[in-house]
Amino acid sequence: MKNKFTCFFIKPPAYLPGLLLGVALLLTSALSLRAQTVYVTQDGAGQQTGADWANALPGSQLQPTLASARSGSIFRVAAGLYKPSATGDRMVSFNIPARVALFGGYAGTGPNPDSRVNFAIVGQPSSTTLSGDIDNDNTLDAENANNVVMFYNVGEGGGTQLDGVVITGGYATTRKYTGTTAAGGGGILNYGDFFNDNNGVSSPLIQNCLITFNYAPSRGGGILNDGVNGRTNPFIQNCDFIRNTAGEGGAICNAGELHQSYPVISNCRFLNNNAGNGAAIHNYARGAYSPFSRTIATASPRIFNCIFSGNSASSTGGVMYTYATGIGSTRANPELRNCTLSNNSAPRGGAFYNAGYPGDYGNGAPYQVLSGPYLYNCILWNNGGSAAIFNTPIFAFTPSILGKGIARLFNCLVEQGVSSSEPTDPLVRVITSSPFRSEQSLEPGPCSPAVDAGTNSYYTNGTEVGPTTDIAGNPRIYPSGGIIDIGAYEFQGTPATLLAITQQPASQSSVVAGATVETTVGLNATADSYAWYKDGLIVMGQTSATLRLTNVQLAQAGSYSLVATSACNSVTSTAFSLSVTQPVAQPPVVSATVSQSALCVGSPTGLTAQVSGGTAPYTYSWTTSAGNLDNQLDNTIRFSATTPGSVLINLLVTDANSLTATASVSLLVNAKPVVSINGLASTYSQTDPALTLAGVGTPTGGAFTIDGNTATVLNPASLTLGNHSVSYAFTDASGCSGAASQSVTIVANPSVASLTHFWLINADNNQRIRELTNGQQIDLSTLPSRRIAIQATTEPATVGSVVFQLSGQETRRQVETLAPYALFGDDNKGNYLPWTPTAGNYRLTATPYSESGGIGNAGTALTVSFTVVEPVNPQRLAHLWLINADTDQPIQELTNGLQLDLSKLPTRNLAVQAVTEPTAVGSVVFALSGQQSHQQVETLAPYALFGDNQGHYYSWTPPLGNYKLTATPYSGAGGTGSVGTALSVSFTVIESATPVAGRLAHLWLLNADTDQPIQELTNGQQLDLSKLPTKNLAIQALTEPTAVGSVVFALSGRQSRQQVETLAPYALFGDDQGNFLGWTPALGTYTLTATPYSSVGGTGVAGTPLTVSFTVINPAAARLAVGRVETSIDDNWQVRVLGNPVVGSEVVIDVSGAQGQSLVYTLTDAVGKLIDTRQVAQPNAVERQTLSTGSQGAGLLLLQISTPARRQTVKVLKAN
Repeated sequence: MKNKFTCFFIKPPAYLPGLLLGVALLLTSALSLRAQTVYVTQDGAGQQTGADWANALPGSQLQPTLASARSGSIFRVAAGLYKPSATGDRMVSFNIPARVALFGGYAGTGPNPDSRVNFAIVGQPSSTTLSGDIDNDNTLDAENANNVVMFYNVGEGGGTQLDGVVITGGYATTRKYTGTTAAGGGGILNYGDFFNDNNGVSSPLIQNCLITFNYAPSRGGGILNDGVNGRTNPFIQNCDFIRNTAGEGGAICNAGELHQSYPVISNCRFLNNNAGNGAAIHNYARGAYSPFSRTIATASPRIFNCIFSGNSASSTGGVMYTYATGIGSTRANPELRNCTLSNNSAPRGGAFYNAGYPGDYGNGAPYQVLSGPYLYNCILWNNGGSAAIFNTPIFAFTPSILGKGIARLFNCLVEQGVSSSEPTDPLVRVITSSPFRSEQSLEPGPCSPAVDAGTNSYYTNGTEVGPTTDIAGNPRIYPSGGIIDIGAYEFQGTPATLLAITQQPASQSSVVAGATVETTVGLNATADSYAWYKDGLIVMGQTSATLRLTNVQLAQAGSYSLVATSACNSVTSTAFSLSVTQPVAQPPVVSATVSQSALCVGSPTGLTAQVSGGTAPYTYSWTTSAGNLDNQLDNTIRFSATTPGSVLINLLVTDANSLTATASVSLLVNAKPVVSINGLASTYSQTDPALTLAGVGTPTGGAFTIDGNTATVLNPASLTLGNHSVSYAFTDASGCSGAASQSVTIVANPSVASLTHFWLINADNNQRIRELTNGQQIDLSTLPSRRIAIQATTEPATVGSVVFQLSGQETRRQVETLAPYALFGDDNKGNYLPWTPTAGNYRLTATPYSESGGIGNAGTALTVSFTVVEPVNPQRLAHLWLINADTDQPIQELTNGLQLDLSKLPTRNLAVQAVTEPTAVGSVVFALSGQQSHQQVETLAPYALFGDNQGHYYSWTPPLGNYKLTATPYSGAGGTGSVGTALSVSFTVIESATPVAGRLAHLWLLNADTDQPIQELTNGQQLDLSKLPTKNLAIQALTEPTAVGSVVFALSGRQSRQQVETLAPYALFGDDQGNFLGWTPALGTYTLTATPYSSVGGTGVAGTPLTVSFTVINPAAARLAVGRVETSIDDNWQVRVLGNPVVGSEVVIDVSGAQGQSLVYTLTDAVGKLIDTRQVAQPNAVERQTLSTGSQGAGLLLLQISTPARRQTVKVLKAN
């Protein structure tokens, strides 16, 4: 599988400025007479000599020109993509000779072509890419360049430099030279060979580079420093190694086989690299004895301020795999100073795998093979815990010939489980939480344990001195002269102090309630917030390190602790236990006073408690069993006695310490005198004599008032007509008072009232029907309404009241105070309440009274006897029929217990018709109940549940459910007159299945005379009437499936028509039990669309329609009809049977649209036997004819209506 790679991937952060000593040498060499500066752009410019930007060398010439460059040459390469070979030769590389420098990232064009990428800006990538994708498929595979860049014996001391490029796409599967340790260095191969130039030393300067997506199956996906035959000690700084892959050393392999590899790597990032062993770096040292001398092999890079994150090895060493072996003293001891290692992984050694194995006894001289890193001021976090470092066991041939792999850690911050392989001073510091600012950053925050925690000498006093800036380009030691931080970043702010408790609070205290309590917690620094908690709940108002409680109460006893919080952490003190005891308290002293010690029943008095001593606040409780106490929990209350006698009121006072005191008060309660008025009548006439009041009040000696005015005499003549209040008040010797009152009505001089008439009233409109006299007979069938009332009139017209007494077939007593006076009353708005009397004999007496409520003087009564009759009504409701409201034709008789399945009916637009005997009655009243309710009064036939419009039934689609329908005939209009025999049916409406909409498959032209198909009707067809077997045609629709819910036809063009067909066969003009109704089309153009539906009546889900356009012609008729205008068929054709089902011996038919043609009516029975026929030569626009049904019994009749151009058959149902 090929791996895709992307040339521009990640821009490294700000890089370390400045060059090493070699930079100065390079500049000196560049000024020599033999040195030259070569300008390169991707496409070249001008004469393409490379002398300047205007004549820039094209990118295709960069590789050969670079390979042959003189010492001291400088190459300035503009933005663009550059590849070492245009021919597909994998072994061609960008070979940088000794003391030649290549700088990338220039603009190369524009007003300032020398402007260059600022590598100090975070996130700014180089614009110059050296790519090994020589087959131009943007894929990392074996067709790419073996090594993108090559350094070979470039010497040391400076001058050879690669600066500011992206290196990608190298695929190192082949050894470049036979002497190399292995195939490697997909991005850069740096090779030192003792047998050639520069003493086998190759130490270039590589900086400001991004080395990404390179591959080597063996060693060094990004860089292979191969010192197998020499020394490779490059300086690598401000570079990023991202997503490189190798068998060993995904980013870098330092191979010191027989010789040395001492790279210095500073301010670099190693991110997301992969390998079998050593995902970021592999250090390999192998020594041997020669016949001449013993060679010491070394692979020990010096690494400063670097980040290793997200690297992963499938076997060993998530960051570094260090391996030393061979004969003789061999060393692989990399040094890491102020580096950060986080989130790296491997099955063995999530960060480091260290192995050292001696070869054999050699020549017997003692030697050691040592492997493993030295870490100074470094952070190891989240690299596998105890599995972060893996050391192989010590292996020894003899005590003096041994090998070992160990890691030594000096003053490092490490995750739990990590320790130095040997004791170091200072020891590692184990941390349990992340030392970084956030999950997205490896920088320390102000609270990080890494800040100001390093050892300066570890950074400045090593073999190599670290850079003056950290990996972010900030000062390495901040502030100047301060203490270095641990890790690759130097915190640039003021560090925060971790809070610590220097003094715990007192363990406990016991105080008396009311005292003040204070305790303090000592801290090493000021906290941002303080919170005291009592028994786990926060104590409000305590916001310092000191707890201060004043006037302590019992409820404040408990366990207190302080939580102090800063930006870095929070600390919790030990518990301070507080005990509170109650001091010995004295009970209160209480007394009670009353404002009035003697009082009357019902009169209030006030009581007040006086309290001294004890502890406030106080609570009060007043109690007594002889009266009412208001506010009985207050110190001041009001008392009202309900019974006479001596009363004791008790007071209980409780103070804050629950100590109590009591007091009591005695009262005398006197009874109120019993006062009454005796001897006064309730009504007086203005002619009655005056009455002295002194004798009518008990006990005597009190005072009277009339309407609030003092009086001693009641004189009716001096009082106005109406009601008056007479009051009597009496006060006894104890000062208690009583009172009584009575209402007296003054009326005019009495006159005798009389009941003059009874009136029979229509309660529907409140109009009089006639006077009700003695011996009268009331025939309900002759009244305009069966809802009647009986009104009484008096002389004078208004009296005090009228009392009705009805006896006989029904009984009733009614008292009416306000006119109109009615036997069953009214709604106080003059609307009489209705009564439908039962047939029988009655006696009614009404008596007027002078006062309301049937009291006072009785006037002259009126009594009548009358009889209510209702003749027997012979009319009856014979049948109920279910009607198709679309066609006004009957579907079936509606009988009791019937189940109506909507899915099987020809339509959902239904009506219900009532058939009576005789055919016409006064009226029919329908009452529908159940799932839906409806009341309907029909006076004219046809009698329909939802009415009709001149014989066209109003439609009803019943909701599913149970129903009961009762139809009752009446002899009078509007449901009046005598009642005939009703008919009730119960029925259920269901829908058994949802029909399938389907699709319209075919349209067929039929011979309506024989009902046989003529031909399929297709789109664009021309129908020649002169060539058809008949002009009496029909059009049938065929569906898939064969039966659907319904089919809707829509014909437009020369003639128009809408037709809804529910039952097969589906025909444009319908059928009569399979006999297609004929149609002779007018000549012209037509469009016909037929659409299937899932439910009856063109409802439900619409299926797939079929539309055809066709033309009707008749050349022969055109030739014979010269000078004659063809008469088209009237489009208003309609046949209606009035009153279907038919009751009696006649059927009435209306035919519309037949004018100008002869019209024939034919009535037969179901088997075709002729019953009656009629022919009309010149029919009217609406032609009505009556045919006789003869002696036919109940059943199905067929009515055929025909003209020369049409024929239609209608089913007629005969009810009896």
